Amino acid sequence: EEWRLISAEDAAVVTHARNFRFRTPVVAPIGPSSTRATKTQCVRIYGSHGMVIETVTHLEDIPFSDCFNVEDRFVLTPVAGGLKLHISLEMRWIKNTMWKRTIETKNTMWKRTIETK
Repeated sequence: EEWRLISAEDAAVVTHARNFRFRTPVVAPIGPSSTRATKTQCVRIYGSHGMVIETVTHLEDIPFSDCFNVEDRFVLTPVAGGLKLHISLEMRWIKNTMWKRTIETKNTMWKRTIETK
């Protein structure tokens, strides 16, 4: 889907969003080798101050996928001589499961923050 304008009421902040579907590989001890996924992205542009891109990804074919989404956030801010990029990744729990601790332990890569200049 193409980006659509969500908000431009304040000239200093412009918001766009889009949804798209895709198939992605899965590396897990159980479940399929790939899964269908739906991604919802929202980008907010703060003029010359930077931008924030937030994404919610729902994986459809893996066990217990109805219990969580994967969320990421990219924050770009201008700094002297370039841009600063801050990336946050997280599994957001929608409902509880007795397998929550196991899923979190096996997927520690989803809980991290990265910064670079």
